[in-house]
Amino acid sequence: MSSMRRFAGLVAIIGGLLILWGFVSSNPFEDQRVNTVRLVLFWSGGAAIVLGFRGRHVMLQSRIGRIATLAVVFFALWNVLWVLLSLSTDSPFGGSFGLAGFVAGFLGWLAASIYGVALVANHTSFKGFTPLEAGVTRLASIVLVFAGLVATFGMDRLGLTRSEPYGETFVALGALGVGAVALSWLLMGIALIVGAQRRTE
Repeated sequence: MSSMRRFAGLVAIIGGLLILWGFVSSNPFEDQRVNTVRLVLFWSGGAAIVLGFRGRHVMLQSRIGRIATLAVVFFALWNVLWVLLSLSTDSPFGGSFGLAGFVAGFLGWLAASIYGVALVANHTSFKGFTPLEAGVTRLASIVLVFAGLVATFGMDRLGLTRSEPYGETFVALGALGVGAVALSWLLMGIALIVGAQRRTE
């Protein structure tokens, strides 16, 4: 089980770093294949994290925990599938296909927020962690509660990014939310890896 948690943490760290890469360079967006790998690893990282925490049996004790875990995994898989299928279409954001992608993304961000709520609300979520690991994970969970919701602000189909005079503000907030979700998964991935490594020593 420790090896699975380390793997889950590693996927989340890589996915988080690849998303954060977009904040310091435009390179990920210039090659569709590179951007596809980046997005697939990001969504997979979120699913890996919740499955890693599920492996610690901390999220099975509450209904919201079970629902949040299933939601993150389901919508992560939906987003991964949409991203992969978008490689075969010239206009991925239009029509019913684009709508399916919007729904997957919107619900995926909300699922991340709900998962953050479930972690914060469950007092056993941080059991077995050192005080530092628990503190980092708790902070990441709190950030996740707000970050997932804020990430939706930048979705074009909601129309917030085209509103006047606050369109650019919503664009910036949406990007900040996406980055904060990525950072949260990354920090939680580090906590999983460190915790798993400690238990095998």
